[in-house]
Amino acid sequence: MSNPWLYVLIFVLVITGGSILLAAIYGLFIAAIGSRFSAKTLNKYCGQIRDVLPGKNCKECGFDNCSECAEALLRAEVDDSVCHHVSQDDQKKIAEIRESLQKIMTDPTPVKKKKKSFWNRKR
Repeated sequence: MSNPWLYVLIFVLVITGGSILLAAIYGLFIAAIGSRFSAKTLNKYCGQIRDVLPGKNCKECGFDNCSECAEALLRAEVDDSVCHHVSQDDQKKIAEIRESLQKIMTDPTPVKKKKKSFWNRKR
């Protein structure tokens, strides 16, 4: 006396619920991986700025150490001349590093260089 449409309805609900659950898990996984790679990229560029800074941790800029100053410089929260120990050339390097990061953030596709083969080499 059971209705066969009831089994079809239960089957559809189970499949739909499972699909939604899998999609949610997949979305969380992609979000976690994406944030990991962006943090790696930011750390790379922050390290490049940190290498330009003198590393004295003098606190004259208002930050506790040069790493915090580098993060603020990378995010453009402060002016490039915030560190009094950085020369004009180093300020330009910091601006170039920030611009290169901005290019990557706006266009995340990597540029592939052509491999030099026997046929397309200079003669």
